[in-house]
Amino acid sequence: RHDLCNVLPSNASSLECGGGGGGGGGGGGDAGGRESSALSNSRKVWLLMGSAQLLFGVGSVPIQPFGISYIDDFASPANAPLYIAIMFAVSVFGPAIGYLLGSVALRVYVDVDKTGSGTTPPP
Repeated sequence: RHDLCNVLPSNASSLECGGGGGGGGGGGGDAGGRESSALSNSRKVWLLMGSAQLLFGVGSVPIQPFGISYIDDFASPANAPLYIAIMFAVSVFGPAIGYLLGSVALRVYVDVDKTGSGTTPPP
């Protein structure tokens, strides 16, 4: 309920935003409609994100067990341990490198309606 204060217009009373007190009850009937609309939109986003995470999990889980057995079956016995070690190292260090690259990319200032790029926003 606290999140809905940001969705409601600025003329909403403090009672509608969970501020307590008896301040201004005008428009109380309309606030219920706005709350249910905001909650409905929020539920749709949660459903979309949950579905995306479910699909991501279903797609990424088989890589470890199937990848190990595939390497073990089709790589030469001398190279299989090296390939399995590389696979485990990439699965451990890959996300860490991804976070580091993401932090570097977030330092680049981008303004959609301006041309050129820089590392700091204009004053």
